Amino acid sequence: MRSLFFLTIIVFVGLVAGCYSDDDGIPTPPQPVVGSVEVWMERDTVHVLYGDSALVEGYVSVRDTSGNPVPHCPIHLSLTESIGRIEFTGPQNSTTNSSGFVYFRFCSYNQSGIQTIVAECQDHADAWTFWLLDASEGDPPLSFTANRAYLSVLPGRCDSVRLVALVVDGNGQGVPDTTVTLHAPCGTWQPFPPTGQAGRTETWWRVCDYGWFILTATCGYVTRSLDIFVEFPVNTFNIWLPTDTVQFLPGDTATVEGWVQAKDQHGCYYPGVVVQMSLAVPLGFIRYLNPALRDTTDENGRVSFAFITNQPGVQIITAECGYLSDSWMLFIERL
Repeated sequence: MRSLFFLTIIVFVGLVAGCYSDDDGIPTPPQPVVGSVEVWMERDTVHVLYGDSALVEGYVSVRDTSGNPVPHCPIHLSLTESIGRIEFTGPQNSTTNSSGFVYFRFCSYNQSGIQTIVAECQDHADAWTFWLLDASEGDPPLSFTANRAYLSVLPGRCDSVRLVALVVDGNGQGVPDTTVTLHAPCGTWQPFPPTGQAGRTETWWRVCDYGWFILTATCGYVTRSLDIFVEFPVNTFNIWLPTDTVQFLPGDTATVEGWVQAKDQHGCYYPGVVVQMSLAVPLGFIRYLNPALRDTTDENGRVSFAFITNQPGVQIITAECGYLSDSWMLFIERL
């Protein structure tokens, strides 16, 4: 009887020792044993201009003794120096996600020195040391150029400009690993990558609009601007039909052929322009006469079309090209 009693106690203690419970007392599986903790950051050297900020992305990876990811493991991150701060960027903040990662960024403003980030989980730790180097004092020279300052864009199309920024220190030497920010009123672009060893970085600005645009590059508190002019190349745009009145017999149809023509500022025909045509009221339909080009101007700058109808009334045929348009009023009579 005494042996059975002690056996029962041993079994009960064993069951309790093999289980964990959360705050609500619900049993949860034991936390996997951490085998390794690794810190990684995208750079180990950051050149900081006066008045500039530094931003370095990184992560912590936690694995068990078999090399598998350890999820839901709280990570403690600390800085050895009083430079900058840490911000968690993942949805679970300082707790590892299902893949065993915690994502963070290091941020500092107008500071230089040597910083070490230490990550700890259970009895394991890892560290990453990087340098925040003061690139220069005073106003750093920043140049900002484009490979073209004048663009000519057809309707429905876009064009691109290559933008180059160059950052040098007070001795004229290129400043690497420096952030340059691009601002533009429209268009699309990828951010400038950090400057290379020569202090140079470049990107492309893609634009589909017309007008005069000012692009700005900023490095620290220094700003440089340049102008880009995007012109609509079509200067003259007209629609033409041989008449303003068509007639048809009952049960018959009426057809009238015409064209739309585009010219540039020099009066030369402009081929390859896409034309949009529309009818004010549904009294018929438009058919393009060139089956290959259809709504695109030919070598004579023309789009040829036919208007076909069997209904009386007043029709307005409108052609559009970019911000240019022209219309033709047509009277339709049944005899």
